[in-house]
Amino acid sequence: QQEREKKEEIRETKNNKKKKMKKKKKKKKKKGNKSEGDGDGGDDSYGGDDAAALMRSRKDEFEMDVQDPRFKNLYNNPLFAIDPTSPHFKKTKGTQQLIEERRKRFIQKSTQDTAQANKAAKQSESSKDNAEKTVTKKNKKKSLRDPALLSIIGRVKASAARARKKEEIRETKNNKKKKMKKKKKKK
Repeated sequence: QQEREKKEEIRETKNNKKKKMKKKKKKKKKKGNKSEGDGDGGDDSYGGDDAAALMRSRKDEFEMDVQDPRFKNLYNNPLFAIDPTSPHFKKTKGTQQLIEERRKRFIQKSTQDTAQANKAAKQSESSKDNAEKTVTKKNKKKSLRDPALLSIIGRVKASAARARKKEEIRETKNNKKKKMKKKKKKK
């Protein structure tokens, strides 16, 4: 009898847990519908349409501080760049602002680099060759350190090597076939 009572208590607690989970799911569904502004104006704890409108207005008021130094790697490091082609990408005002700021900084940096190169080139005729060599060496070093560029180069080289191997295999097969045909003709 005690075992039966314990089993019944366990069943009751399991049923209670299931009921609570169902209630939570229903609340989440209601909350999702209210925040979307379905317009039924129910008397839940969220306040109906007024709360949804308030949430929308708060989202519209949010202003992204793109000058924040914590976003530095988003602009400078390609490993942290925002990829709009990613399936996890969410197009929001904030992400658009970050992407635009990255573009602005890239353009600004490239114009500064070209301006510096032009200044170095205009300094004097005799130092013109030296200045161009140093600028190109710096650009080469920068481009070789860029991990995104290195990965692209690696992929291109690997695909070229695979293509060469395939071509060599085809050539050897064709040579074998030609030799076999020659042997058959001789016989």
